[in-house]
Amino acid sequence: MLTDEQLMEQLKQGVVAALGELYKKYSKRLLVFCRNITGCCKEDAEDLVHHVFMRVLKNAHSFNLDFVQIS
Repeated sequence: MLTDEQLMEQLKQGVVAALGELYKKYSKRLLVFCRNITGCCKEDAEDLVHHVFMRVLKNAHSFNLDFVQIS
């Protein structure tokens, strides 16, 4: 199993399947987060999750591990 950092590096190199792995790992948690924060219905939260992953794909080229901080 690849780390998130490895998946992002793959995504930067154009391996779109890496986004699928990130989606499998984080989409359910992100869906719950979106619903809790916004109070929206499941369908709207799913749209938000979709937008998040599309932005990850669009901006993967600018991913820089040096700026990632997890506390």
